Amino acid sequence: MINSTDQMYEDDETMTISSTGMMTPTKTTICQSPGQELQNPTIMILVSVRNQKGHVRKDVQVKMRRSMAFRELVTLLKTRFDQSENFGLEIELASQRITMPEYAHVFDSDTPASLKLGDRRNFVFRKPDFEAIDMSKI
Repeated sequence: MINSTDQMYEDDETMTISSTGMMTPTKTTICQSPGQELQNPTIMILVSVRNQKGHVRKDVQVKMRRSMAFRELVTLLKTRFDQSENFGLEIELASQRITMPEYAHVFDSDTPASLKLGDRRNFVFRKPDFEAIDMSKI
């Protein structure tokens, strides 16, 4: 006896009838939901990973969903870079100072959408010189 379910998934050229009555391969109709890009918009950010002394260790370009908490990015960075267990993520602030940029702490619960970020914003992943307390969790 032939299992029609197995046959359907093994055959890449399975045909279905489209709304116009034309035969279209199933492979071209799967994963093409309208507005899929709009449901999960992404953002590109630039992260400068620093060492314990504050020197640039590596620059990383990150693509993430606008609804994703920065907690996930921080966890990933901590696993990829050794000796970074006390590090935190900070965002570069737009300022008039030319010499040294200013940074603000990014909390784990923050998202690109909650911070209203645009593409290509600069972040730094380093050991902060202050303690940050997230009162929104209390």
